[in-house]
Amino acid sequence: MEAMMEQREGVALFTICRPEKRNAVNFVVMEALEGALSEAEADERVKIFAITGAGDEAFCSGGDLHEFGPLRGAEAKQMLTRMGEVLYRLLTFPKPTAALVNGAAMGGGCELATACDFRFVKEGSRIGFIQG
Repeated sequence: MEAMMEQREGVALFTICRPEKRNAVNFVVMEALEGALSEAEADERVKIFAITGAGDEAFCSGGDLHEFGPLRGAEAKQMLTRMGEVLYRLLTFPKPTAALVNGAAMGGGCELATACDFRFVKEGSRIGFIQG
């Protein structure tokens, strides 16, 4: 299981479950996030949508370079467009959203956190972009 969503007391909590990959987003996680957003939007019991990463080292390290790195041309453009659509869906979600940042949120992980309305950050977490 690479991602899961649980609901408790009005909160839909989406967890990226890839701590061995520092919770990097791959195609499976991207689709699961979109599905979770649809489910939470349609469920009247859900009052807030929250997202976090499994473990305590990384909220999300961005895109999975093993999956996305080899993509070129139209495939790369399609993947980036798709990821942008999912981030925009999170940004414009009609219910409040929160990022529970429990470790590094780098690159796409920073984008994921900043697409949320609120960010709750564990002490010692790092958020930003890697400069090359």
